Amino acid sequence: MKLPFIDKLKKKPEPKVFEPFLVDVDRRKCVGCERCISDCPTKVLRRVTLDNCPSITDESKCIHCQHCFTICSTGAITFLGHKSDEAISLQNPFPDPKAMETLIRGRRSCRHFQSTAVLEPEFIQDLTNTAWHAPTGVNAQGLHLSVTGDVASQHKLRERVYDALCSASPAQFDRFENEHVRSMLKAAGNLWKTQQKDILFYAAPHTLVVSVDRQAPCRNEDPTIFLSYFELYAHCHHLGTLWDGMLTLALRHLVPDAKSLLNIPETHEIAGTMLFGHPSVRYYRTAVRGPANMTLLTGENF
Repeated sequence: MKLPFIDKLKKKPEPKVFEPFLVDVDRRKCVGCERCISDCPTKVLRRVTLDNCPSITDESKCIHCQHCFTICSTGAITFLGHKSDEAISLQNPFPDPKAMETLIRGRRSCRHFQSTAVLEPEFIQDLTNTAWHAPTGVNAQGLHLSVTGDVASQHKLRERVYDALCSASPAQFDRFENEHVRSMLKAAGNLWKTQQKDILFYAAPHTLVVSVDRQAPCRNEDPTIFLSYFELYAHCHHLGTLWDGMLTLALRHLVPDAKSLLNIPETHEIAGTMLFGHPSVRYYRTAVRGPANMTLLTGENF
């Protein structure tokens, strides 16, 4: 059984197929400043022509970071057919520091959602497309996103997870060394079966499951970075989010058909889960924490 909505929201990364014109330079716009050459992480850009315009010397070493495309002040560089007018201009300032401080301090883990307030597919796509700009190690972009996009798909996922928990053997739960994790996952299935109490999904309308290619250079870090970006952007839209570690563990270890259900590539492993949707609660102020546990290294103590 697969969730039908997932195929519509599969995010396909740019293929690592090196086409004849990976980087194309408009020689009428290029001023020969060489900023693209100096900023290239893998140093595959060189000035090899008499007109000072850059060219790629070895396309196989390009990691598709697009630094050359974004640093060109005149918009002379086209990357994989994308022209500068397709990108968002950075002439306008980023959010001011105070607004970012409020966003970071004010984000909350939400466990109370409007369960029927389903987001439009185009809006979900915007959330994932924007968060897709989160950095990945060596720009590998080895992530895959599975998103429930309607009431039916969220219901099917919830029922499958709780069915798996209720049918899991004691030995399956014993694989979790942490006693809190074991008791929480055992209780989750029983509470849903006997009381319809949902302590894994919290009646959220949407679930985002991030999987990562096992061969990705930074497979432990990349999913966390992506979800952090996704969360902050979702909060900008006044959505609630919840990092759902318990659900991640359940999908990874107790739901045998989770990858098939979520249309996850065979080469990937489930790495993180986030619930999101319109919250049914409101918070009126930030939490008060700190100061941070930090060692400031200076010439006197380092």
